[in-house]
Amino acid sequence: MGRKSVTNTDYNLEVGQRIMTLRRSQSPKMSRQRLAETLGYSEGNTVFYWENGRSPVPADVIVKIANLFNVNVDYLLGDDPDETDEYLSIIKESLDDIAIANAKLVPYLEKSIQNAINVINDDFTTYMEKSVRNAIELFAILDEKEGVC
Repeated sequence: MGRKSVTNTDYNLEVGQRIMTLRRSQSPKMSRQRLAETLGYSEGNTVFYWENGRSPVPADVIVKIANLFNVNVDYLLGDDPDETDEYLSIIKESLDDIAIANAKLVPYLEKSIQNAINVINDDFTTYMEKSVRNAIELFAILDEKEGVC
């Protein structure tokens, strides 16, 4: 099975820059060769290509790098945690608004359903009353004509 990769050049460069920053922030600095070997690659050139945006970093390797440097995958992929928190806050507010709106709708829906049931019951009752009256009239007619009932 092949590796999935991100292919946008600017995006690759951003991911690569973050990998370089993490690699260089180690004490002592981690070489490209050492990072490549840690990730199961034989040549440091692979890391060079990632860091310079020349080659996409496979998705499974992004996860390994995040674990190695104890960072969130979102950081490696260029997501701003503050921006993510802001989006999550907006989503939560929207969900809260939806929940409030749904709570307000429930009584109306219940009332509408009850009204529909009442109409059905009224229609059924009216239908049954008419059917019984018709049956009584029919029996009366038959009784008059034939003395059946």
